[in-house]
Amino acid sequence: MVVGAGRAGCRIAHELARRLKIEAVLLDTDELTLRALQHRHSLLVGDRLLDGNGTGRDLSMGRDAFDGDRYRVVEVIDRVKKVFDCLVVVSAYGGGTGGAADVLIDELKRSYSEPVYHLGILPDEDAEPRVLANFAQSFRRIAEVSDAVFPVDVASLSRGRVQTQLNAVNRRVVECFSRLLRVGEYSSPEELGSRVLGARDVINTLSGVSTLGFAARELGKDAPTPELVVELTKQASSSPVLPCRVESASRALVVVYGPRKYTDFVGSIPARLWIEENVCAEVRGGDVPVRGAERVEVMVVYSGIAESERLRYLYALAKGAAEGRLQAAKLGERLRLLEAKAEEVASLAKGLHSLLEEVESGGRREG
Repeated sequence: MVVGAGRAGCRIAHELARRLKIEAVLLDTDELTLRALQHRHSLLVGDRLLDGNGTGRDLSMGRDAFDGDRYRVVEVIDRVKKVFDCLVVVSAYGGGTGGAADVLIDELKRSYSEPVYHLGILPDEDAEPRVLANFAQSFRRIAEVSDAVFPVDVASLSRGRVQTQLNAVNRRVVECFSRLLRVGEYSSPEELGSRVLGARDVINTLSGVSTLGFAARELGKDAPTPELVVELTKQASSSPVLPCRVESASRALVVVYGPRKYTDFVGSIPARLWIEENVCAEVRGGDVPVRGAERVEVMVVYSGIAESERLRYLYALAKGAAEGRLQAAKLGERLRLLEAKAEEVASLAKGLHSLLEEVESGGRREG
């Protein structure tokens, strides 16, 4: 069951529901966002408090909105779908509504026995101070109430300025996580491989800070080999949606997609062995045969991650923004860059001066 909260969360949840052909509930304080998506299961939260005009990135208003509409949210979810294995809440940490998802998740945990996960969009380091400050206040709360969190670093998914590529980033998020949400959702026996994963395998893997990586290779005329699967597993592990030290993870799950004649014969076994030897001992693996597939794909999920320099850096930056120190920090960084450039220019000028002296002395000798 997918629940979108806030503008970014609603857009991603809407696209996940469309691609996976599942139901989703969209929640926002901004009426215009819900109207634009025209999703049939939507709820304008905090309408009595905010009159459908959004929070203006005010995190406290977002929390008040969800707090006042706790029971309405549960009623909508119950009407849409009564049976599910888990709930996935999608939102942006820096938004006034999305950042308040901890209040929403807290109520979902009270109302349902199923685990509740959070897929969260991290702010870019060049985001407005208000967005960074919201992240500093929201991340810990959301992580504490969720059974697992998937922080997504948009800078790692974009190619250039993040603000100009939000739609492309959203598409990549959907592409990655639709595969995870599809585990256990098999529509025909043809999709069942020799090693089948179910929703319970995902649930038993996820806990704490988690991340996901994906890699694929066209086959061409070459037959898939165990070495190819290991190579793709390495690639997926080296470029997850949250830059982190995957060796600090406590559990992993790997899924291999490809032609049945290959997945039934070797499949995820080489990937599992590589992860067990190089990352962590507790690994679950499975295969999904794809009819007419002309490439091999590997998805790796790591959970219980203890080390992420990117997350630590963004959180430190966000705390500076929350305490009013962001501009001073950025100014200091720019001054250091200017000093380095000045030293570089001075060194270059010194080198040119020496070269000119050599040329002049050489000319005098020739004369």
